[in-house]
Amino acid sequence: MKRFSILAILAILAIPAMSQTITAVSGTVLDPNGIPYANGTILPQLVNVSGGASPTVTANGSPVFAPPGPSTLSSSGTFNMGTLANGSITPGGTTWKFLICSAPMVSFPNPILSSPVCFTTGTITIAGATQSITTNINSASPPALTVQATIPNVGTGGVLKFGASTGLSLLATGVLTVGNGTAGDTSGSINATLADVESTCPVAAAGTDLFCADPILHAWTQSLNGAAYLPTPELTGDLGNTAASPQVISTHITGASTNVQAKFNATGNLVPSSETDNGTLVISTESATALTEGACSGNATSLGVVCSNSTVHSIDVSTNNSAFTGVPQTICANVTPVTVSTSTTADQNLQACTIQAGTLNRIGRTLNVSTAGIYSTPAASSAQMTLKAKLCTVSGCGSGTVVAVCNIQTTALGAIQITNDTWLHECTGITQTAGATAVFERFGRLSMDLLVSNVGADSIFLDSNATAVTASIDSTAQLFLQVSGAFSAASASNTMTGRSLLVWVSN
Repeated sequence: MKRFSILAILAILAIPAMSQTITAVSGTVLDPNGIPYANGTILPQLVNVSGGASPTVTANGSPVFAPPGPSTLSSSGTFNMGTLANGSITPGGTTWKFLICSAPMVSFPNPILSSPVCFTTGTITIAGATQSITTNINSASPPALTVQATIPNVGTGGVLKFGASTGLSLLATGVLTVGNGTAGDTSGSINATLADVESTCPVAAAGTDLFCADPILHAWTQSLNGAAYLPTPELTGDLGNTAASPQVISTHITGASTNVQAKFNATGNLVPSSETDNGTLVISTESATALTEGACSGNATSLGVVCSNSTVHSIDVSTNNSAFTGVPQTICANVTPVTVSTSTTADQNLQACTIQAGTLNRIGRTLNVSTAGIYSTPAASSAQMTLKAKLCTVSGCGSGTVVAVCNIQTTALGAIQITNDTWLHECTGITQTAGATAVFERFGRLSMDLLVSNVGADSIFLDSNATAVTASIDSTAQLFLQVSGAFSAASASNTMTGRSLLVWVSN
């Protein structure tokens, strides 16, 4: 961890030690749930009240320089940095504020794509030899971190049991609780534990979403609205493969209604006695946990809710009464190569993916497309290449509504011949307006080797169409994601191969 900021070092160069005060500023950064901003950053910023005059060190008139970069928080969210006291700065009346950010790629539903969350403290007067600003940080209400879930091995612990008379029940708050064996006691409030023994995963029926412990992958998988099983990205950890050592994920679960008694039905499933469809909790000997799709609601302070969303057919989560967001969901992964070889300059279809109705039908829903492959050209070629990721209402995009989420063209080749050089196309579309006339904000990047040798530096091209939203398309209907490629100069020796395609959604 950086113990002293560059700001303090530059400000005090060549200044006698007794002519100014360097304060050892310390603190701890925790979110409202007590989760540390582990390995995050903190950057001091001087607040000048002089109307534009440059601040100086009072002792000798040296300028107070801005720090070139932030300091790093510890794994427990603590820091200690040297900061010039405001009483040693001219003009008088200056203060400090601190920009604090979480570490990227560790604390969000999709850690691969996520950016840090940041907040700024109020103004603080720094004085004395030491000063803690933890209270000031807490007053700034640090944003809550949605920590990437892990699946610990609890062995024989975490088992739900029935009290002497109260049994297993749902309180008015929706928290699943157990008694301690005394009649009427509900003091044993715990997080519900889901422990599924690995076995073959049944496909979900239409209108139902399933979690399953897969015995082949040893990972949590999900089947949404009758679709095939795919891994659940944000649940990490080896599940193991023995019934004697089950793996669990802990969370709060809301019930179908308040104060309903949980009972076993004729088939051995544990369900609320009301047997309602919306929010029904089913615990059975099956290796999957079913959540009936419906409207996602019912969260409260200090609770975490898992919900099966009937609008976008996704597993949604909400913590501490925050808005519901979607669990990252893999739509398809295609590793069957598709090669096109033609003398036309028209778009040629590479790999494709089917997106079930409603998947993109929510503002902020994010479509992510990553596809890669190789290409070859004839001798002395000066052609340009274009890669597109398109949403269509008809498979193959040969008719119906066609919307280009990304459309990126390279520069011209330098009259050379390419043989099996590589390319990588990454594309993101975010639903700006949902419904029958949905439009998407979009951006993308095409990385391509434009040299004769495949070991040279790659060229990077951004999507020039990202200055405006896409044309409209019906996000409530089934859609088809189609990747296509084209050459600007026709030649029978032009070939292009899409070797892999990964499509997933988040938010």
